[in-house]
Order: sequence, then structure tokens, then C-alpha cells
Amino acid sequence: MSPPSPPLQVPAGSSPTSAVTDGFTEGWSEILPFVYNCCNEQQESIKILGFVLLKSLSDDIGEDIVLPAIQPLFPLFETALSQGNSLDVRCACLSTASSFAPHLSDAKSKQLQAKMQSLLPPMLAVMHDAFQSGDREKSRMCLTALIELTAQDPAFVKPSIEQVLSSAYAVTGVRHLSGVDR
Repeated sequence: MSPPSPPLQVPAGSSPTSAVTDGFTEGWSEILPFVYNCCNEQQESIKILGFVLLKSLSDDIGEDIVLPAIQPLFPLFETALSQGNSLDVRCACLSTASSFAPHLSDAKSKQLQAKMQSLLPPMLAVMHDAFQSGDREKSRMCLTALIELTAQDPAFVKPSIEQVLSSAYAVTGVRHLSGVDR
């Protein structure tokens, strides 16, 4: 029987996710298949962890990870944003997809950006569902992800601006929200 693995040592002031991804800034391609498999996992907590790791890789490494990895991720994002998944999984996927989108704004990636823009309606549906659930944390996470996406790449939301404005209007009408959240 092999000895147990030592616990993950997380430096003060950093998150467990950053402790994991910091070690892969050079060899991220080695962890990507594992993260992809996590995102495809049936167990919800592992699926969420996969999306959190994928978002961290996108945020920390950026375009170097996004462009080579995006093609196989489109079906993964589409599936994870669908109603068949829990709101937790859908929110984690929305946050991850939002972190990938700004890396696709250059001229070489226009076709990829258009494909990513096709995910905007389900992303808005997730935000709407989060607000309807009454869970402030999920609502804020979804809203923050979409606001950051819009701030980083306003052209991304342009094709769906009517739906974005409609969703924003719907959010302001949710009764259980405080004025700050609206």
C-alpha cells in the first residue's frame, strides 16, 4: 500500500485553485486533458471543479490556452449550459465561458468568436435562472461574469444586445433583490 499523498500546501493569500494552476503556467497542456475530463464528469462537484480550473487557466495563461483548446470546449460549454445540469454547474460554466470569450476578439479568431457568441443566449438564461432561484451568490457570480465580459469585449454582446437588455430589465424587476444587486 502506498503512503498517502501529502496535503496540498496553499501559500497564505492565495486560493487552492491558484496554487494548482500556478504550477502549470509553463506546462498547462499537461493538465488540460485532466481538466477537460473533470468538466465531462457526471459527479457535479468534480464538474464544477473542472470549470473553476479551466477558468483559472484562461485567466492566468490567456490566449495561449484558449486558442488551442477552444474547439473541443464548445460542445462541452453547450452541454454544461443546458437545463439538464444543476444551476451550480451552469453558473460555473457561464463564468468559464465568459473568461474565454475576450481572448477570441482578434481578426484571426472571428469565426471562433461567432461560435462563442452563439452561447450568449444560454448564458443569459443561466443568469436569469440564478436570479429567479433567489441565490444571491449565484446571481452575483453570473452577473459579474457577464458584466466583465461586456466591459472587456463590448462587441461580443452586440449581436444579442436586445436579449442582453431584456435580461437586464428582467433582473431589475426581481422583487427579492436588494437595491445594490439591481
